[in-house]
Amino acid sequence: MTELERRLNGGKPSARKSRLRVVFIPTPFDRLLPDLLAGKGDVAASLLTVTGERKAIVDFSRPYLKDVASVVVSRAGSPPVNSTRDLAGRVLHVPGGSSTLSALRELSAAMEAQGLEGLEVVEVPGVTWEDVLQMVGSGMLDHTVTDDKLATVWARAPPSTTWPPIGPTATTPVWPSRSAAT
Repeated sequence: MTELERRLNGGKPSARKSRLRVVFIPTPFDRLLPDLLAGKGDVAASLLTVTGERKAIVDFSRPYLKDVASVVVSRAGSPPVNSTRDLAGRVLHVPGGSSTLSALRELSAAMEAQGLEGLEVVEVPGVTWEDVLQMVGSGMLDHTVTDDKLATVWARAPPSTTWPPIGPTATTPVWPSRSAAT
């Protein structure tokens, strides 16, 4: 945020009252766009997948990530997930407001149409992706589906960045790359 503030103020007089200040306001994932639309901020910065529904209500920057794939992240010790068929009957938790919700519901319907047991998709309101990943890592939840980029970053985070410490997790691709995140 400091770099953004510096760039925004480039060429401006140094008088404090005329400088722009960037303030970070931690916001649960499901509140990002509603709060932005309510005027509680000027920019929403997150791994937001560009969807038609979102494009209808907000403007997006140029995508900074492309070829984003979804992966299953499972708690240590849970049965392996080697394909989408292995998800039959499993419970997956995702943050409220995530575009992953509709994708998982579509996947569940497709599985049921093939005679498989569907997924139980649980929307967790008021949390971030990092919260859900921490809950999976600590064993509180069995599975989630998130962007491969976030799962990779999270897997490399030092244990001291979470409480309780994140345990070993496994990731399995769910479906191919989709629209970029911005």
